[in-house]
Amino acid sequence: MEAQGFIVYTDGSCWTGDRIGGYAWVAIDEDDNVIEGGGYQHDTTISCMELMGPWEALDQILTFRGPSVVLVHSDSQYVVMGITDRKRKRKVNNELWDMLDEVVDAHELVVFEHVKGHAGDHYNEIVDDMAGKFRKEGQTSDHTAA
Repeated sequence: MEAQGFIVYTDGSCWTGDRIGGYAWVAIDEDDNVIEGGGYQHDTTISCMELMGPWEALDQILTFRGPSVVLVHSDSQYVVMGITDRKRKRKVNNELWDMLDEVVDAHELVVFEHVKGHAGDHYNEIVDDMAGKFRKEGQTSDHTAA
């Protein structure tokens, strides 16, 4: 069976005032089918939300489509540099980094690419908007979304 190909866009959002964050992802397969997801968490940081987007996207692709070839676009240098160079010192969020490493390794090939945020990239703008909406949804909820 040949590996499927996906292009994924991810983003995270968090406000330090209430520590409620949202994350979002959009995956486009070889047939231009669009799959999307995201969520929110309370008592979190922007770094955690930036890591949750690619982790969940890659996990969902693996679960429902199997090991794939994936190009992940993120506007977070933190994520792109941290996953591209695993020898880079990761001082915080070690559990999330471990989860992301594990799901990346389960795929056929995953490449991370940095895209400039708020620069008119269609899907980057979509996931930015989605992450903000998930964050706002978290503001009206007392429970952390899974």
